[in-house]
Amino acid sequence: MELYFEYFHHFHYLGLFILLLLCGMGLPLPEDIVIIAGGYFVYLGSTQLIPTMGVLYAGALLGDILLYGIGRKFGPDIIAHRRLNWLFTPHRIKAINYYFHHYGSLSFFIARFLVGIRSTFFLTAGAFKVSFKKMLLFDGSAALLSIPLLTYLAYRFGGELDQFLIWIRRVEHWIFILAGLLVIVILFRIYHRRKIEKEEPKSSEEFQKPPI
Repeated sequence: MELYFEYFHHFHYLGLFILLLLCGMGLPLPEDIVIIAGGYFVYLGSTQLIPTMGVLYAGALLGDILLYGIGRKFGPDIIAHRRLNWLFTPHRIKAINYYFHHYGSLSFFIARFLVGIRSTFFLTAGAFKVSFKKMLLFDGSAALLSIPLLTYLAYRFGGELDQFLIWIRRVEHWIFILAGLLVIVILFRIYHRRKIEKEEPKSSEEFQKPPI
């Protein structure tokens, strides 16, 4: 694994920024690998801690913003494409739209910690016209917590990099499980609310119906 990071060692600040920006845009390389590489560079003495944190934060946030913008510009056309009707059914679109607008703040915060689905999440958020200010606030807050912390830990435990990566994978595994449980709870609440909304008109009509 150290040899893997030695390859990125030649990029330094600009390379870290570009790599993290491309990761946010869909490059098949986990963002966390680049962030950990940044902390490892600090451990090696190639970069300084605070500037590295700033570069990584800027690259990650800008990548999310660009994905959101692409989704906002071209997302509706993607969703309306006839070959994707099986994926974006009217019922599913309504449910996703409801989810974003009622639980968007929390979901943006959680998405920052979910490896593998961040790109899809921000692209979809743009397509459904979720508030940009809300996205920027909560995604930026989550990134402000996670990126400096992960960079510092990679720097602090740079001498035990392989063990550190194993520990990070375990933490991410539990975060993914907890996030999945939270999504299930939210979806259940959405289903329960929709069921109540469907029953309310019927109950009102039965109440107003005169006796025979």
